[in-house]
Amino acid sequence: MHHNKSENHYKMTQEHKQNGMLGFGLIIITAGIILLFNRLGFIPYEIEHVLISWQMLLIVFGAYHLITSSSKMVGAVLVVIGIIFILPRTGLIDVDVHNLFWPVILITVGGVLIYNHLNPEKRKWHRTFSDNEITSDEFFESTAIFGGGEKTITSKNLKGGSISCIFGGTKINLINAELDKGTAIVNLNLLFGGTEIIVPSNWKVTSQLTPIFGGVSDKRYINPSDQITDRELILKGSVVFGGAEIKSYT
Repeated sequence: MHHNKSENHYKMTQEHKQNGMLGFGLIIITAGIILLFNRLGFIPYEIEHVLISWQMLLIVFGAYHLITSSSKMVGAVLVVIGIIFILPRTGLIDVDVHNLFWPVILITVGGVLIYNHLNPEKRKWHRTFSDNEITSDEFFESTAIFGGGEKTITSKNLKGGSISCIFGGTKINLINAELDKGTAIVNLNLLFGGTEIIVPSNWKVTSQLTPIFGGVSDKRYINPSDQITDRELILKGSVVFGGAEIKSYT
C-alpha cells in the first residue's frame, strides 16, 4: 500500500512537471509576442500600460499556478492581488484599491479554507499547526497557512516533496534524511511566508525558484571537496513576498 502511494505521488509529480514546462513555454512565447508587437507600435498605450505591468505579471503567474500546481491557494491569491491592483489602470473603477486589498485577500483565503474543509480529499492544511511531525516517506508535504509548524524527514531514499506557506512559516529538517540517487525535487510555493530548510552540509542544493519580491539564501558553510556528486536536491517553485533559507547544523 505504501509503495503504491509513493508510486502514484511520483507519477503525479512528473505529470505536474511536464504540464509546468508546457505552460511556462507558452507563457514565454506569449510574452515575447506581446513585447514584439509593442516594439513595433501595434499596441495602443491604453492597452500597453495594462498588459505590460507588474500587476499583469502576478495574474499570469497566478493563473500558471492554478493550472500546473496541486496547491491552488498561491495561484488564487496571486490572481486576486493582480486583479485588485490592475483595475484602476483599466479605468473601469474609480476607487482606492489600497482600502480593498486586505478585505479581499482575507475573503479569498477564507473561501479556499472552507473549500478545502468541504473537500476532505484536498485537505492538506490540517497538519499546519503540528509541533513537529516526523515522517520517513519518500515524498513529503508541508503546508502552513496563517501559522507555522515543523517537519522532520528521516527517509533514506528521499525523492522529493512540496512546501506551501501562506502568511505563515515552516521548518523542514532533513539532517537525518538521505537523498535517493539522481535528483530529488522539492516544490515551494511561498506567499507572504517563509521556510527554513535544514540539510547536511555536504548536500548539493540547487535553487531554480522564481522570486517575486522575495528570495532564497544558502547560509551553509560549503566545502566543495565534501560535496555529494551523484545526488542533488533541487528547489523549484515561487517565492512571492517571502523567503527561503537553506541551513545546516555543521
